Amino acid sequence: YGYTYNWYWQQWLSDKNSYPPSVVKRIMDTHWFYLCDCSRISKKINNICKYLEELTKMPCDAHIFVSLEKGGKYDNQSFGRHKDTQDNLIVCVEGSQKMQLFREDNPTEIEFEDVFSPGDAIYIPAGRFHKVIGTGKKRLSISFPMISGPTTHAAQEREWIEIYDK
Repeated sequence: YGYTYNWYWQQWLSDKNSYPPSVVKRIMDTHWFYLCDCSRISKKINNICKYLEELTKMPCDAHIFVSLEKGGKYDNQSFGRHKDTQDNLIVCVEGSQKMQLFREDNPTEIEFEDVFSPGDAIYIPAGRFHKVIGTGKKRLSISFPMISGPTTHAAQEREWIEIYDK
């Protein structure tokens, strides 16, 4: 949307591409956003990716999509109609979202449209046009992309290490 964020290099900042909390908060308060490469963010998400990898024999990751709808211009808008290069399992976690899947033979015509609630999911094959639109005040969904076909990268290790006993 044409925004550029700049910040000063800070002590103990080992990754110059990490965002300071003030920038993250500004984005959260005014836009929808997503966090990519999140398959290792929690044990549950890691285990879901592990299960999907075992089931499909395809490397899997997780992307988390969020809108807090605090009055920002771009609330609940997503990428618009688009297609991905990988297969995707999209799961509605919180709020609601309208899912649109476009026809394979006519990618401008909607084949399927429904409002998804928490727990609802849809599988979208690679190359298939789709659109996700948040319909409520808050939206949280997780996309599990899976790479079909040959890849030059190995799947992530899925062993989970507990640092403390519960």
